[in-house]
Amino acid sequence: MNIPEDEATGSAVTQLTAQLTRDLLVVQGAGSHLHTTWHPPTHATVGGRVLPAEPRTITI
Repeated sequence: MNIPEDEATGSAVTQLTAQLTRDLLVVQGAGSHLHTTWHPPTHATVGGRVLPAEPRTITI
Protein backbone atom coordinates (compact mmCIF):
# COMPACT_ATOMS: atom_id res chain seq x y z
CA MET A 1 0.00 0.00 0.00
CA ASN A 2 3.03 2.27 0.44
CA ILE A 3 1.42 4.20 3.30
CA PRO A 4 3.98 6.10 5.41
CA GLU A 5 3.77 5.46 9.13
CA ASP A 6 4.64 7.47 12.22
CA GLU A 7 8.19 6.99 13.46
CA ALA A 8 6.91 6.42 16.99
CA THR A 9 3.41 6.16 18.43
CA GLY A 10 3.27 7.54 21.96
CA SER A 11 -0.49 7.11 22.24
CA ALA A 12 -0.23 3.37 21.59
CA VAL A 13 2.65 2.98 24.05
CA THR A 14 0.77 4.78 26.84
CA GLN A 15 -2.22 2.48 26.31
CA LEU A 16 0.08 -0.56 26.48
CA THR A 17 1.61 0.80 29.70
CA ALA A 18 -1.86 1.16 31.23
CA GLN A 19 -2.83 -2.37 30.19
CA LEU A 20 0.39 -3.90 31.59
CA THR A 21 0.39 -1.57 34.65
CA ARG A 22 4.17 -1.10 34.53
CA ASP A 23 6.82 1.24 33.14
CA LEU A 24 8.19 0.48 29.66
CA LEU A 25 11.11 1.32 27.39
CA VAL A 26 10.05 0.88 23.76
CA VAL A 27 12.38 1.11 20.76
CA GLN A 28 10.27 1.79 17.69
CA GLY A 29 10.79 2.64 14.04
CA ALA A 30 14.31 3.50 12.90
CA GLY A 31 15.61 4.15 16.40
CA SER A 32 13.07 6.11 18.42
CA HIS A 33 13.13 5.46 22.17
CA LEU A 34 9.95 5.98 24.20
CA HIS A 35 9.94 5.80 28.00
CA THR A 36 6.63 5.37 29.76
CA THR A 37 5.80 5.64 33.44
CA TRP A 38 2.78 4.02 35.07
CA HIS A 39 0.98 6.20 37.65
CA PRO A 40 -1.58 4.00 39.43
CA PRO A 41 -4.43 3.61 39.31
CA THR A 42 -5.24 5.16 35.93
CA HIS A 43 -2.49 7.33 34.39
CA ALA A 44 0.56 6.81 32.19
CA THR A 45 3.05 9.37 30.86
CA VAL A 46 5.40 9.14 27.89
CA GLY A 47 8.63 10.86 26.87
CA GLY A 48 11.77 10.09 24.95
CA ARG A 49 13.57 10.79 21.71
CA VAL A 50 12.26 10.24 18.21
CA LEU A 51 13.80 10.59 14.79
CA PRO A 52 12.26 13.16 12.45
CA ALA A 53 9.79 11.81 9.92
CA GLU A 54 9.85 12.71 6.26
CA PRO A 55 7.47 15.56 5.36
CA ARG A 56 4.15 14.40 3.89
CA THR A 57 1.43 16.04 1.86
CA ILE A 58 -2.10 14.71 2.19
CA THR A 59 -4.73 15.78 -0.32
CA ILE A 60 -8.36 15.35 0.66
